[in-house]
Amino acid sequence: MVDWRGSVLDEGQFEWISGQKHNVCKLGLSQPDDRSSDVQQMLIIYNFFGTEYQPFAWHDLRCDWVRSAICAKVKTCLYNGYVYAWELDLCLKFYFASTERLSWSRSRKRCQNEAGDLIVVDSEFKEKLFLIYLNEIRSKAEKFLINIPVIDFSPVQGVIGKIKTTLGLIECACICDSEDFCEAIYYNQSSRRCTTIHYQTDNYSLQKELSGIYYRTKEVKTCLYSGYKYAWELDLCLKFYFAPTERLSWSQSRTRCQNESGDLIVVDSESKDKQFLVYLNEIHNMTSVQRWWIGGSDVWNEGQFEWISGQNITYTNWGPGQPDDASNDGTTNADCIQYFFRQVDQSFAWLDLRCNSNISSSCESKAFI
Repeated sequence: MVDWRGSVLDEGQFEWISGQKHNVCKLGLSQPDDRSSDVQQMLIIYNFFGTEYQPFAWHDLRCDWVRSAICAKVKTCLYNGYVYAWELDLCLKFYFASTERLSWSRSRKRCQNEAGDLIVVDSEFKEKLFLIYLNEIRSKAEKFLINIPVIDFSPVQGVIGKIKTTLGLIECACICDSEDFCEAIYYNQSSRRCTTIHYQTDNYSLQKELSGIYYRTKEVKTCLYSGYKYAWELDLCLKFYFAPTERLSWSQSRTRCQNESGDLIVVDSESKDKQFLVYLNEIHNMTSVQRWWIGGSDVWNEGQFEWISGQNITYTNWGPGQPDDASNDGTTNADCIQYFFRQVDQSFAWLDLRCNSNISSSCESKAFI
C-alpha cells in the first residue's frame, strides 16, 4: 500500500506543494530513482511495510498512477509565531532566542498568556510526532541567536536577499537556512517581517531603517583546550575557573590562562561587555560565585588602568564609587580589576582589589579550529 504525500514536480529538486524545499528526508533504498514501468513523473509517495523497502519510507512514482492519499487539514493559529502541527492538532511555538529564555514558571505563564501552556508529552506516539518538530528547530533555528545588542549602532554589512511576512522567527530562520549565502536576518516581531541578509565582499552597508532585531548565523568552532567553550558572538573560547581549589591571585590566574594559549579576558568595549556578561551570568546562576578576575590593572602606573595588552582602558563598567584603591580588609593597593556581583541591583560591575587575593577567573583564548 502506498500513500500520496504533498510534493510537486520540479525535476531533480523535490518541493512540498507550499513551495518549501524538503528538509526532512525519509527516502527508501536507492530512492529517488526516477524509474517506474514507464517514463516517470516525479512525486514522493509513502510505502507502507513493503517487503523490499524500509517501512514508512519515501519512493518516487508516476503522478498519474492511482493510489491512496493523505490529506492534512491546516488550521490558522491565533497567536503570532505559532505553527499548526496537523499530526498533533496543536499549535506549537518555540522560544529559543537568548532573550526569550525564562524559568519554568515564567515560561508557563507566557504560554498561558497566549491561551496555551507548556507542552505535555503524555504518550510515546505524541512524543515521536513532537520530536520531529523539536529536532527540526534544533537543527535550523537554534543557530540564530541575538548577536548585535541594542546599544550597537554600527551598520550591518551585506545586501538584502528576501523580504517576506512570516508566521514567526522560526519560519524566518528557516527561510534563511534554505537560501544560498544567507548569513543573517532581521526579524520584526510586531509586523512579522523577515529580511534575509547576504554578506558580500563589497561591504555594502544596509540602511538603518531596516527595523527589527538582527540575528546572525552561528558558526561553531572547536576549542583546543579542555573546559573551554566557544562563544560564537565573541569569536573566542572561554573558560571559567570557579572551584575553591581553582581560585588564585591575579598573576597566577593570568599565568594559567597563558599556559592554555590564552589570557585573562579583556572587556574593552560595551558590546563585548554585554555579550560576555551573558556567559558570566549563566555561570553565576549555576555557581553563585561573585568575584572574577579580568585582564585589567594599574600595577604599572597607579591610577592609570590598562589592559594586559598595554592598551589604556577607555570603556569602563565600574561600580559606584569605584575604583577606590581599597580592598575588603581596609588595605590599599587594590590594583587589579575584578567583576563583582552587586546584590543591590543583581548585576555585575567592576571593582578594584588587591592582586594577591585568591578569587575565580575567566580566560579567553583564540585556540580553536
